[in-house]
Amino acid sequence: MKKNIFVSLIFILSIFIFQSCNESFENSITFQNNAAEGIIVNFRASAISISSGQSKVITEIPKGTYDYQTTFTVPSNATGSTFTGAVSGSVSIKAGTRILIIYSSTLINGLYTLSATISNSDDSSQNNNPTAP
Repeated sequence: MKKNIFVSLIFILSIFIFQSCNESFENSITFQNNAAEGIIVNFRASAISISSGQSKVITEIPKGTYDYQTTFTVPSNATGSTFTGAVSGSVSIKAGTRILIIYSSTLINGLYTLSATISNSDDSSQNNNPTAP
């Protein structure tokens, strides 16, 4: 009887150990374009086109730190353009990281401004947050 309980405990313990070794985590980054015009995000050597009002979700991203850059379309009635916030930067991906980058824009006195904010699901006390220039 004691042998069966011991074997059962070893079996249950081994199941928990092997499940914790699973490297398949749901890492993702979402680019949400609320700006008036389209954007193109250069991320992991891919040009990701995102129309105004659309979002793109990139999944299955390996752990690591990745740079991204954003190119944007300027409306024809704009006389100038600028950007602010997390339009470009780096993101750190850990196990189970979800990142959201939201783009918005303004057009004031002919100046088109693209802005971006960024957030992630990781604990900010870990000092492994996404950064922007």
